[in-house]
Amino acid sequence: MRNRSKYLLHMSGISLVDIGITGSYILISGDLAQSLVPIGLNIGILLVLNLVGAWLIYRPIARLEATTGSEAHALPAHVAHRITNLPLVSAAWAAFLGLLYCVAISLFGGFEAENPARAAIELDNPLLYIAIFAFAYCSYFSFYAFFAAANFGMGLRDDLSRRVGWTSTVTGPRMKTVLAIAFLGLVLPPIVLVIADLTVLENLRTRQGFSLKEAILLDLAGTLIAGAMAFFFLARLLTLPTERLLSAVNRVSEEHYDAPTPVLVDHEIGALSENFGHMAQGLAEKARLRRIFALYVSEPIVRAILASEESADGRLKGSIHHATVIFTDIEDFSSLTVELSPDQLVDTLNRYFEAISAPVQRNGGVVINYIGDAMMATFNVPVPSPAHARRALEVANEIQRITAREDFGAGRMLKTRIGIHTGQVIAGTVGGLDRLGFTLYGDTVNTAARLERANKDFGTYVLVSEATKRHADQHRGDGDGAEDMRFRALGPCEIRGLPERVQVFSPEGTAPAVSDQTPPRLPRLPGQSIGRNAP
Repeated sequence: MRNRSKYLLHMSGISLVDIGITGSYILISGDLAQSLVPIGLNIGILLVLNLVGAWLIYRPIARLEATTGSEAHALPAHVAHRITNLPLVSAAWAAFLGLLYCVAISLFGGFEAENPARAAIELDNPLLYIAIFAFAYCSYFSFYAFFAAANFGMGLRDDLSRRVGWTSTVTGPRMKTVLAIAFLGLVLPPIVLVIADLTVLENLRTRQGFSLKEAILLDLAGTLIAGAMAFFFLARLLTLPTERLLSAVNRVSEEHYDAPTPVLVDHEIGALSENFGHMAQGLAEKARLRRIFALYVSEPIVRAILASEESADGRLKGSIHHATVIFTDIEDFSSLTVELSPDQLVDTLNRYFEAISAPVQRNGGVVINYIGDAMMATFNVPVPSPAHARRALEVANEIQRITAREDFGAGRMLKTRIGIHTGQVIAGTVGGLDRLGFTLYGDTVNTAARLERANKDFGTYVLVSEATKRHADQHRGDGDGAEDMRFRALGPCEIRGLPERVQVFSPEGTAPAVSDQTPPRLPRLPGQSIGRNAP
């Protein structure tokens, strides 16, 4: 019942407002004896009776809090209505207390002068006096109660949002209404009282022993006390939800879409929080779909599709790029399919692809697809990478180091053959209406794939073309950690579909080492430089 205690504490502030007004009366009049009756009525009406009424007002909410568990996600309509209208109900109750308090003071002779001469002064219209002061006290008390209950309601909504997942909708007064209430509460009571002091309250002032100046000071003091307490709650009513919303905006800008955005208030800031919460949920769903999409399509490709103004339908138009393409393949994979069970084979491939894909991503490359036991990756498309050939060579080295020390659950080492070529490629998305794929086309792709296969003929595990070596040499010293890379020239290799043979090289230092027992099976041409360092 922590929330009910807080509400009772907020409502008990009405008593403090009256104590402040009574204290001002004592300071101005210097007569403590005249304030004994108001103090007693303060305790009886503004404290005890007020707390009883506040307890009854909060009772529907308290019953719900006592019975609702964390599994609930909705509130009964009457409880939601009470929470939404709690400021207005509290203000109406406070106004009733103000009226009752003024009537009781007039009946019990509160603020009556003990001086016989002043006490003999007749009041020509007692009901008018009661009405004027009742208006002032009802205004002060209801003004305070409205903003105190609204301030309490923010904490209550926040608590219910966290505990039972309830989020209210904005149905209460708008910001201009709240500010109008604040303006009228601060301006209207003192204006009415000052005008009354100047016109119809002269006999009453004389009977109480107040000069006009002292009466006006008392009017202003009451307004200042009630206004100061209410203004504290008003400030929180505007700043707290704004700060919470700003915090949620900052978290969402950092892609933390779980930022809580409960509707704490019923004005425009609450509506903004409500709409922002819906937006964050939509962004969270899009992020989830993007993560799932990225499991099937590389994240850089996803970003390229989303960033392209021409890909409203999910397609990237064909474009030409200068890129480096890398193909990998597991040596003697067919025997592995016989040795392992289907579950073991799939598990091994998953672990293998996860391991060899990691260096591709770290070096700015993009995995285009997996075909059986083969992987195709590209550098400089769609992610720019000026030293893309050197990046691809570094990836090849790292893949060989990884496969030399891990068996990926296969029970034996998986040797990987790699082919790398650099040149022009055509990149774009292709497919039917229900399925699209990002891929590369061109001789560069075919050459890289055939270089991977040519490793069998040369007895190597990494083959690169002269174009790749030349591009890597041009970007020597780019800070990629491969400045000392050297190559073994293996001579020309005939590539099906190309009119000319391709000069091929094997990077030195790749693991496993180049096989010295498997001689190249392609015929050597004059000038072939197998076993020598290329210039």
